[in-house]
Amino acid sequence: MSKLNTNFDIISIEKKLQIEVRPNASNGLWLSFLLPIALIISALKHYVVLSDTYKSLLIFSIGIIFTNIFILQALKRKHYVSVFHLWIFIPLSILFISLNQGTVFAIYSGFFCTILYSRIYLMVLRMFPKSFTLGEAALTAQSVAILLYTTLPHFYYSIGEPITKTGRSSTIIIQMELLGIMILGGFLYYFSIKNIAVYFWGFLILLTTFLFPLHIFLQRSPILWILSLLLEDLATIRMVSYWVICVCIATLAIIKQRNTGNKASSSKRKIFHILAVAVYIPGLMYKCNLLYLGSGVLLGIFFLLEILRNLAIPPLGRLLQESFMTLSDEKDAGLLAVTPIYLLTGFTTPIWIHPSPCDITDSAYFEFLPLISGVLSVGIGDTVASAFGSKYGKHFYHDSKKTIEGTLASIISQLLTVFALYEIGFIANMDQFNCARITMAVILTSFIEAKTDQIDNAILPLIMYIILI
Repeated sequence: MSKLNTNFDIISIEKKLQIEVRPNASNGLWLSFLLPIALIISALKHYVVLSDTYKSLLIFSIGIIFTNIFILQALKRKHYVSVFHLWIFIPLSILFISLNQGTVFAIYSGFFCTILYSRIYLMVLRMFPKSFTLGEAALTAQSVAILLYTTLPHFYYSIGEPITKTGRSSTIIIQMELLGIMILGGFLYYFSIKNIAVYFWGFLILLTTFLFPLHIFLQRSPILWILSLLLEDLATIRMVSYWVICVCIATLAIIKQRNTGNKASSSKRKIFHILAVAVYIPGLMYKCNLLYLGSGVLLGIFFLLEILRNLAIPPLGRLLQESFMTLSDEKDAGLLAVTPIYLLTGFTTPIWIHPSPCDITDSAYFEFLPLISGVLSVGIGDTVASAFGSKYGKHFYHDSKKTIEGTLASIISQLLTVFALYEIGFIANMDQFNCARITMAVILTSFIEAKTDQIDNAILPLIMYIILI
């Protein structure tokens, strides 16, 4: 990784491409391969139960890897990859034809994982200066490309066909919500709207891009559909009430820290990691489908709040900015509050990319352990490492504030959590191979957490998922 970093003159790249990467961090280009590798391994491991969409994502991920190679070669020459150089678009489109979904879909798929992804990558770097390293921007661009790639076919095939399955309904709601917010953000950015009119345009755009289309797809009000899901039975009501309490505690912690006017320490910020663990573990155990939907809706809310904060729209804009200033860390150097967004996505990415995350009735394909990759690596390991290391750590890594004692505490805490889950029956198989695999995943992510200067909330769950899936 360090050798890769020395091959890139970041200052020259910034000047040539008119971008600004996150300061005081390496380029992190190795991150650009994590998400496609996770999707490929997940697809191959569960190929017999893959949907047509996930099968296309398998080839899509291969295309992303090849496009990354083109981008890396271009960056070494201090240029950006030209559309005409992405000849891989043609063989990939031919490969997509093997899915028997038509030539148009094949060309559409090849275009998304090559030309469009490479354009989104550059757009992310230019629109959000100092918010991402090169690798983090690639990871973000891949997420946007995958969202667009999977949403548009769902939108097309759902016209005139009511969506009845809960899992599919949740996916469509999340996709349409995030797509609507992306359109809103692009609209406000393009027309430079920075006043109270944001609320009017926000309502109008979300109505036309989210609520109205979903009303057609679900053949009922999406709001009423969600309410019926939240009030489905007594167990659901109890779980939702418990989550509301956790959200209230997080809100009170934010208000308390904002009122102090002081910058929160790293250990104080870990309360949000603890609350996320408190939400995700019981949610995965008992209400996985609801957690799947809720996490996607919450991500959309995060993006809406970011829009209000960045545009300083009253009355919430100023309050959000004050809260951000007291809770941000050194990685929040640009326009975006990346660490809280990556905290949410880090916990949830293993659930979103798993082919059948909530299929608890299928003992052959359901595995609890990969789904808690974010909970283990970020919620447990990172939190314990920070708390224990800051209080008891004496042996620091070279040129780092992190300690060996913190890393050891992280490893032990994660292994104890896995053992506890095994004892209560949520992890079924703990043979020698699985024990070795779990131990390797925990040790590797703990050391990466201690040494990396990338946003660990985003990368640790993916690394652990790749090993545990």
